[in-house]
Amino acid sequence: MLTIGHCVGNERTEWQIEKAKKIIKKYPLLNEIFQDFTNISFSDISNQNTIFRKCIMDTVESNLYLREIEQKILALKENEKILSSQNSTEQNKNFITKLKSNRPSDYLSVIAELQTAFEFLIVFGKNNWSYEAGKKNEKKPDFRVVFGQREVDMELISVMKGDTRTKIETVFDEVCLRYLCRLAKLKTNFTILIGIDTRSLVGDKSGIRERDSINKLVKGLDDLKLKKMINLGIDLNLDFCEIKKIRNNYKFTIKDLGVFLANHYSNRTSDVNALTRHIKKIKYGFIDSPFEFISIKHEATSQCVAIHPIDFHEKEDYKDPKSLATISNDSYIDQIRRAIKKKGKKGQRKKGNPAIILIETFNEHLQHYDDTDFELLPELVKCIQEEIKVFPNVSGVLLYGYVKFDKMERHLFDGIYIKNENASEALSISIEDLQEYNLMRRVDPQLEINDLIIEKNEETEIQREKINKLINIYPKLVNKDDLILMLKSIYSFLLNDNIDNDLLEKLNKIIKECCIHTDPSGTTPFDSSDCTGVMLMKSGVRNCATYCLFRFLKNDKESNLLFISRMSVDENTLVREAVADNLINLYVIDRMESLRIATQLIQDNQRIKCILIKFINHLASQNDQGFFTLAKFMINKYKQESYIRSEIDPMLSNMLRIVVKKGLCDKDQNYLNFIDAKIDNKEIGSLIKTVIALAITYDDLLNDNKLKNKIIEIFTKIYSSSENPEMYPFSQLLNGLCKNKKSFMPEISPFLEKISTIELKGPDYDNFYILDYLRLFWKENPEFLASIMNKFITTNTINNLVYNLNSILQIIADLITDGKLLPVVVQDLKKSIMHLISFDEPFFKRLYEKQLMKIGIINS
Repeated sequence: MLTIGHCVGNERTEWQIEKAKKIIKKYPLLNEIFQDFTNISFSDISNQNTIFRKCIMDTVESNLYLREIEQKILALKENEKILSSQNSTEQNKNFITKLKSNRPSDYLSVIAELQTAFEFLIVFGKNNWSYEAGKKNEKKPDFRVVFGQREVDMELISVMKGDTRTKIETVFDEVCLRYLCRLAKLKTNFTILIGIDTRSLVGDKSGIRERDSINKLVKGLDDLKLKKMINLGIDLNLDFCEIKKIRNNYKFTIKDLGVFLANHYSNRTSDVNALTRHIKKIKYGFIDSPFEFISIKHEATSQCVAIHPIDFHEKEDYKDPKSLATISNDSYIDQIRRAIKKKGKKGQRKKGNPAIILIETFNEHLQHYDDTDFELLPELVKCIQEEIKVFPNVSGVLLYGYVKFDKMERHLFDGIYIKNENASEALSISIEDLQEYNLMRRVDPQLEINDLIIEKNEETEIQREKINKLINIYPKLVNKDDLILMLKSIYSFLLNDNIDNDLLEKLNKIIKECCIHTDPSGTTPFDSSDCTGVMLMKSGVRNCATYCLFRFLKNDKESNLLFISRMSVDENTLVREAVADNLINLYVIDRMESLRIATQLIQDNQRIKCILIKFINHLASQNDQGFFTLAKFMINKYKQESYIRSEIDPMLSNMLRIVVKKGLCDKDQNYLNFIDAKIDNKEIGSLIKTVIALAITYDDLLNDNKLKNKIIEIFTKIYSSSENPEMYPFSQLLNGLCKNKKSFMPEISPFLEKISTIELKGPDYDNFYILDYLRLFWKENPEFLASIMNKFITTNTINNLVYNLNSILQIIADLITDGKLLPVVVQDLKKSIMHLISFDEPFFKRLYEKQLMKIGIINS
């Protein structure tokens, strides 16, 4: 199933390439490899290179993927496994060429090698293994690993999409590209969704005949006269399967069929007639169409759309194994069989060395391999066992894939290993051998860690029994997810009182080991400038251990403080987040250390700043002078900054709101002095002052009549000390006054005088709030308000006023009809309005006739 849209040829648009260039610059090593995507191949829309495609996508997930690849390449480079002087120039060149290639067999295979090499680095460190990066058709294996005294050769092959599915995608892509070119000159904007019955493709015993299938589908679109159907301007959803059933059951005429289609998909008579005429011209094209449906949706915007990903829908009646539509288990198993034969015959291994064939698969079947109801696994294992018998010098096959299942990531450690029973004893490698060297997850019936998870409100004795069992099996736990479950249970247990010291000592030792743990599947280090909540949904071993660490502060303060200090500068933002979340606990034990770490974390990413707010609020509630230390640090950071609404730091905003609230509501003189010092300081830019003004406009302060004078005093100071005051906080103040039916007209007259000489900014809520206030309280001082309205009109251009003109004319009409204005003031207002509407008098008189009649510009 494809989507085609209005497009100009088969080249990528310039903005897509520029966007990719911008994103790749965030990752210096990838940028160095891809050289700003300067190669002409990246302009071709058929280039689906994974790195390039992720840069164009620019989503949270794609950036996370790019960051992971960057970190893995960097780690491997630093450990001299790739792109190092240890490798030959040709080898490094081959690696880069394959990673940049537009051939899936190149870039997907080298990414698979990278992923696997990184896991070897995690397990074995720098030594005891080698990686032949970028080599092709060599007699050496991809990886050589030392297990104790034994060298084991490992050759990797990636099994991607099945041949059948790849051919179908090739056919679909080619059909789409052809029609994109044909439809490019259409002036109308549209989206097309095409569903193709893959059983209608041309094939024989050898499989799908691509060229014949492409020609058949293109002819089918030609027969339907697709371009003319789009130009009809009708939104259609033509279900050809349904049409064929109707045609077979009833002897419809072409006219009847046209009426049926148009009535079914449109309620307009003109659509019925247009579609009927179209069907008469194409005769029986609808009946004989190879498509399931074609949906045409006309769009109001002119966005350029290319080919969207293909969706496969397998229906109940597609289960015939001979059908070309079936993307079946048989095809997948055949691929595995061919992969084993290919690697077995190549013999890329050293004579006498045990050898394992690594098969990385992207197939979705692997996601469910541990489902006992899934029928593929026994058949797959049997197939692999039969194939490797032919190669007695192969020790076994390890099948794995980088997939997600049950919210957990499955990697090399979670694969399926099939031992070759025909291998000699010298070449034999068992699953226990792989588990011993941490290359595979231990599957031990005694390690049922899920049964040891501490539940909410569980009795203390049951919890203690579970914890003792966890302590016993801890040395056998290597999987990241198991360690995280153990740590979460330990944290729940530590919430209890009266835990004996011997048990605490054992748990403390485990926690410290986990704090310096390198997660088997790796925890991604995020930089401090680019961090979002979605990225941080993963849990890691070290951050879970950090939460537990804070529970031991009373028991082993000195040693644990050193660990906490270390975790506060950890490369992983999840770990630093855990430290920030527990600073209140540290404050109770060591105030100075908690403030030192807070000062350090307050410079971190926005996520951690948001978590730190809890600690900042705690300092304020304790009237701790440390609050002012942190507040001054934030203010100095933004001291000279100009106000931009979208760039307000949430930590700065929260701190200043605390200052304002404690100063005004609690009448704390320290906080009031802090406010006054910042407002009176001419060296401080508009950002700090505006954020203070905004903090005052929260409803809980505006609703308190006792704070009226102080609020006005602070606003007066802010606006008198600013050359170009921001309208936003003032408009928020006026909005609050309107809601509370309070005027404060005498006190805020200086503000109104000043903002009346500032240009309005189009359709902005600031303007609406100001004008709403003036409409509500104009009777309090009509003469003053008339002068304000006059300044509004004379200061602003027609373009600035057009969005607010209705409100302005209504206020002036009320002022004039009230009869309390002096004649000279009324005359000045009328002159200003006459000048205003002179730009397009017919338009204004037609649109604002009632208001202009009330003012006296138009006679009734």
